Amino acid sequence: MKFEYEIDAEKGFIVERFRGSVYLQDICDAMEQLEGDSRYNPHFNGMVDLRDAVLELRFPDTMRIKDHYEKEPRASVGRWVFIVQGQNNFGTMRMYKSVTDDLPVEVNIVESEEEALAWRASLK
Repeated sequence: MKFEYEIDAEKGFIVERFRGSVYLQDICDAMEQLEGDSRYNPHFNGMVDLRDAVLELRFPDTMRIKDHYEKEPRASVGRWVFIVQGQNNFGTMRMYKSVTDDLPVEVNIVESEEEALAWRASLK
């Protein structure tokens, strides 16, 4: 499975994992799946594990994702941390962060699970 997620509604936290080559359509499908889950709340915070993924996204793709956030009423307005490895994925996520800086959703990028867990602990 390319995308999987867990929602902890009590803690208001979502964990997502992507594997393999990830294209714009995969991201769109994942957002649709998550936003359609009855346990989902756009105010939940979350962590996205991209360590086993290769992001095949270009600048126009990141703008399409931003467009989704601007138009979809159930799009996240929470705080998110993305765990990435590799220069390509890190650069892609920096590009994504730059286009979403003016949105209510907060994007943080780290390179290890330890950093992500420390970030999560800081939310309390």
